[in-house]
Amino acid sequence: MTVNKLMLILSVNFVSLFSKFKTMNTLPSILRKNGFEYNLITEGEKSFIYRQLYTKNVSYYEVFEKRIAKPSKIMGKDIPAHIRFPGNEDFGKWAWSYRNPETAQKKFMELENKSLKK
Repeated sequence: MTVNKLMLILSVNFVSLFSKFKTMNTLPSILRKNGFEYNLITEGEKSFIYRQLYTKNVSYYEVFEKRIAKPSKIMGKDIPAHIRFPGNEDFGKWAWSYRNPETAQKKFMELENKSLKK
């Protein structure tokens, strides 16, 4: 296989992977989960930052990778593939919570700059 063919295959696979994110509905800018309100701060190519309003005066910043849930069927209803919002069990794996917005931004940039491993 020539280098040009290999580069073409890699670029097609890369475009195919990221086109899934572009054609899929993204997460809403404001959502409620577990009794908290979350506001979208930043959406990148590979990750998000949401601000969680914990109390009137306390906020947390949740940083997480874009992950796609596979299509499924729940109670006979087809659920299309969609971008996931992390659950409690995802923190420390592909989601992180910070009190300081600068620390959250640093993690966000780390995720955005991370090269593809797959």
